Amino acid sequence: MLTEDCPVGWRTIKRRVTRIAGAALSAALALDSGAFAQRPAAEDYQNAIGSSPDKARREVSLIATDGTGAMVPNSRITLTELTKGTKLEGLTDETGTFRFTGVPIGVYRLTIETVGFQTYVKDAFVVLANAQIEVNAVLKVGTMGGAEYPVVPRRTRWAKILHLGK
Repeated sequence: MLTEDCPVGWRTIKRRVTRIAGAALSAALALDSGAFAQRPAAEDYQNAIGSSPDKARREVSLIATDGTGAMVPNSRITLTELTKGTKLEGLTDETGTFRFTGVPIGVYRLTIETVGFQTYVKDAFVVLANAQIEVNAVLKVGTMGGAEYPVVPRRTRWAKILHLGK
């Protein structure tokens, strides 16, 4: 028999009521789980997995500069998909920028080549659904394709002999 002054008995009753209420709530949610489930709409699902041909294409943009920050125009750009071997190509404009649109989802290698600079390679980057990838490529002075960057010394031995330089 419980009296109003028995704290142990009241605690026991509260625990039982809490457990029963929790079990009842869990059972109700389990039976009606379809109402609370969050499934993406068919359009969002196609976009997420990238199987829709018009939505599976993304964008890769780049800016080619030299070590001083000056833009490098007319650089040859190649974007190669590594698993299939497909290539997208283009040239940077007068501001050193280029944008590939309609890039299929995949793993790519970006190559930038221009005379007087070393070949820039960004290897194995992934283009996923809704990707807008920006590459800031800093090209190093060097050679490309056998054409050497002309390095003129300030003062040569022959210039000293011929009195052409001081």
